[in-house]
Amino acid sequence: MSHHSDQLAVAKLSILRLGGLAEESWTEMTKRYLVVYEKCPHNFAGYAPDVPGCISTGRSLRNMREMMTEALEFHLSSMLCDGEEIPEPITTQVDFALDAEDEIVEYCVVDWLDVRIMKSVYRNAKKIEPGYSIIQAARRAKKAA
Repeated sequence: MSHHSDQLAVAKLSILRLGGLAEESWTEMTKRYLVVYEKCPHNFAGYAPDVPGCISTGRSLRNMREMMTEALEFHLSSMLCDGEEIPEPITTQVDFALDAEDEIVEYCVVDWLDVRIMKSVYRNAKKIEPGYSIIQAARRAKKAA
């Protein structure tokens, strides 16, 4: 995980705490997901079979790995805020036979990513209703303090 990702995770949790959406103390858990990176003519595209709807792109394999990690962290955190359960990482292999006729993908790389998830957000995050402003909630909390 990059230093930038660590800063983003801390910033996201700070906003949630200020908005009254998570408890003050936190720990983290890690889950390992199988991911697939597809080399296309101009970049890489990635997805995790166990996390439908979570995709990302990157200009190099190294950048793709960083972007996919951030995408999974954000996607899983969003699921938790919506009250959904995190999908368990159960995929251990990928069958590329169905993709054999894909002319855009030059080759694929299968990798494992360790994804960090904040336990305080996991256990105590409240559902964010449409129209809820974290910024306004943070300002109210700051004034009340």
